[in-house]
Formats: sequence, structure tokens, C-alpha cells
Amino acid sequence: MQNKNFCVALLMLFVITLTACGTGGYNLGKLEINKDKTGNIQETQPPVTEKSQSSDNNMINNTKNEDNSNSSIEKVYETKKESYIYKNIKIDYPQIINFNDVNKQKLINELIRNDILKVLNNYKDNKDHVSLMIDYNVMLKNSKLLSIEYIGQESFEDYPRVNNLFYSTNINISNVSKIRLKDIINIDDKFVSKFMSEKFKALISELSPIKELKTTEEWMNLFNTSDLIENVGTENQSETYSYLTEDSLGISVGVGHNAGDHAEFEIKYQDLKDNIKTENEIWKDLLH
Repeated sequence: MQNKNFCVALLMLFVITLTACGTGGYNLGKLEINKDKTGNIQETQPPVTEKSQSSDNNMINNTKNEDNSNSSIEKVYETKKESYIYKNIKIDYPQIINFNDVNKQKLINELIRNDILKVLNNYKDNKDHVSLMIDYNVMLKNSKLLSIEYIGQESFEDYPRVNNLFYSTNINISNVSKIRLKDIINIDDKFVSKFMSEKFKALISELSPIKELKTTEEWMNLFNTSDLIENVGTENQSETYSYLTEDSLGISVGVGHNAGDHAEFEIKYQDLKDNIKTENEIWKDLLH
């Protein structure tokens, strides 16, 4: 056991060395955020414009970058980008368009917007003193499900550290409701064992050892309380979120700041069949 703990400690030290970042510019997918002398956000690589976003979103998105590799999925709607902007705060989020049910389209768009804007609860007392930028990726879009991940960064006046943020929203298109991890997965010790296995791959391989830093009970609690943006800014805030792609389930968990603040893990659906709640309608098109 001592040797195992020593190895984990060495691996985490290696992770921290690789991922520790300074206080200047921070990479954020399509964005690189820097601050000028006044503390205002400067976009050295501007977000994707609505025009280019619209053309890309004619495609089905199932990767970190939008992808049209699966033309067999029914293209029942498209998405476009909208933004919330206040001083040094900019939050980009998708809105669906060209949906065959106008009323349902309105409800889905309200759900998306209201959900991600709940992150503003974290800045109720210092909204004028925070620099916040959040961008999104549509991870999966089909007739039953819309899965969105949000990646962002925040910093505060007179405090040089930049924090990396991760959120997600998964929507059941049929009944216009949010989907949480526990709604579609049986979260038990078997699921945690699978999470601990090599089949649940870290997108940054050096972060894989963090699995060893929590007990089975701790992981079960995090997974059962995941996907609650509405708890941001409260004592019940969770840093665990899930998302879905065409062939994989993804989970983002909070990690130490020097390791990047969050880490993502993915597993193929075919390796998860024993844990899937097949009665949930979203699985009809995902399990092949």
C-alpha cells in the first residue's frame, strides 16, 4: 500500500509539473484569454462568429470540434450561438433553430439559456469585479438528445490566478427536461469500479492517477450529485458534470488548480452496457 501511495504521489507531482500554469495567457479551446493593463479581457483569438458557427452547425456534432462524420443521424434542428455580455463577462451558449415544433423550440432555448446563466450566481456580490469568459461545444445533437459542454475561465480584480471552469447541460428533447448522470446510469460500486478501470480513459492521460485519490463512496456521492448548475454559488456546489457523444459517455471532475481545475474521462457505451438504464429513451439511438 505504501508503494502504491508513493507511486500515486510521484504521478501527481508529474501531472502538476506538466499542467501548472502562470498568470498571463490561458488556452481555452478556440480562445486564448489575456488581460490588458486595465484588467479588461482581450480576446487574442476571437470566438467563432455567428456566421461561421451557423455553417458548422448544419452538421452533427459529436467531438470537441464540430464534426459531420455521422450523416445517418436525423438532422431535426440546427444550433446558433448567442451571448450574454456584461462588462468583463461573456458567456456563449447555443440556441436551436429550424425545429419542427416552435413552442418546444422556445422551451428548449429557455432551458439552455437559464441553465448556463445560473453560473452567474457565483458572482452575485462581485459581478463588476470578475473577468469571465465561457465558450461551448455541442457534443451530441439528435432527435432525442442535445448535449452541451461549457469550458471557461474566470479571474478577479487584484488576484492574478485564473481558474478553469467546466459545466454541461444535457437535454431530453422529447419532454424538454434536463438529464443528469443518475437518470441514465446505475450509479453503484460496479460503476465506480468501471470508472477506476482503464476503459474509462482520461482525455489527458497524465491525470488518470486522480482516480486513486477518492474512495468508492466518495466517487458515488460525486456522481449522484453531478450536473447541478443550479447549485453554483451554494454550499452544495458540485464540480462534477457529464456529457454524451455519439459513442461515449464523458464525465468531468474537479481537480486541484495546479492540475488544471477539472479533468475529463470518457468510456465507450459498449463498455458500459451493464450500467445503462436502458428504459431511458435517449439510449434508443445511442446503443448500436
